[in-house]
Amino acid sequence: MTFRRTLLLGALASCALLVAGADARAAYSYTTGPVTFTAPPAGVTETFTPNADTTPSDVVANASFVTIDYIGLPASPVSGTQTLSFSVTLASTLGPSEVFSITGTLSIFSASSAAVGANFTPTAITPTSGSGFSLQFTGYAPRPLSDGKTADLGFLITPPGAPGAVIPEPTSVTLLGTGLVGVVGLGLRRSRTKAKV
Repeated sequence: MTFRRTLLLGALASCALLVAGADARAAYSYTTGPVTFTAPPAGVTETFTPNADTTPSDVVANASFVTIDYIGLPASPVSGTQTLSFSVTLASTLGPSEVFSITGTLSIFSASSAAVGANFTPTAITPTSGSGFSLQFTGYAPRPLSDGKTADLGFLITPPGAPGAVIPEPTSVTLLGTGLVGVVGLGLRRSRTKAKV
């Protein structure tokens, strides 16, 4: 086998590894189911909108599973708690999906026509199939410019293993392929030199 042919085969092998790495990189998406809830404090009317991100992405760092809109508030401040329950389906392009059941307490410290002060505390985040996904609540986040009357419940999604951890970084794969080609080429040159002597 000539040196040029060896170099060509090494380059083709590197390209194949790159394509395989690109195809095997997992991406993730989520869909939130309907929200069930107990009665809010007197005078408070709210809506709970389940959110979804169906465009797969490598990292889902701060997913908004539910948006809360306070559409009716009393003139005088009120407070109280209510229980929220919903499910979230997490999907991977490379593995099984996972459904989480989430239950928690929405605490409203003060709600009036001026603003809403509230927080959400999860009491149970339960996976149904044990596929390796995990969830962490990142916070009750009032939206800017909403006077505290709209907020998101944010979560951190951690997929099974680190995203892309099993797949070599394309640059590393290229360097590996180039190094292998160099080693093979050096070996062939030495063989030719010995044959001539």
